[in-house]
Amino acid sequence: GGNNDEVASGPYDTFTFRVVDDLLLSSRDTYVATMSVLPNKHLPVFVPDPTTFTIVNTTTVMISVIQNTDKTFYIMGSSATSTTYNIRFMSIPASGDLFYDLCGFDEGCVSDPVYKADFLVSDITNNKAFKFTYRPATNVYGDKAAQFNFVINDPNGDSTIVTVIINIIHVNQIPKFVPLTYASFDMDQP
Repeated sequence: GGNNDEVASGPYDTFTFRVVDDLLLSSRDTYVATMSVLPNKHLPVFVPDPTTFTIVNTTTVMISVIQNTDKTFYIMGSSATSTTYNIRFMSIPASGDLFYDLCGFDEGCVSDPVYKADFLVSDITNNKAFKFTYRPATNVYGDKAAQFNFVINDPNGDSTIVTVIINIIHVNQIPKFVPLTYASFDMDQP
């Protein structure tokens, strides 16, 4: 089996054999089996930035966001066989908004929303981080308040799915002044 795009490479080995049944009777013909080694497709990998993410395990990372405050973070991939990689979003946050910087890593660029699952940010220079911003929904907070999934992609295929868990830290809100209204009463009226 195998994909048609896989090309066999050495070392090769062959052996001969005969077919034997359960009564130990063997075939007259001798058969030749040839083995070859298929190349290993090195899939791309996600390279988590420890200054951006808390690493939970090999497929899950976490970021902490302050309530009602945008959080910038960077996603980086690495491909063993390509000069570029892609980031494909498998899901987007159900709460809040995710944006990507059109210039990748440079400051001061315009951001566009990652607006749907299967969204692709493509042709990122290999081993270079790409800038994203998460904007929490107004007044939402809590552990695991949002999450999304992505893969790093190159011509060899997809990395394992990475889950990003977003914890939103509650901030005590500034009190608001609300003027009281009074009704006047005439105490002489019955």
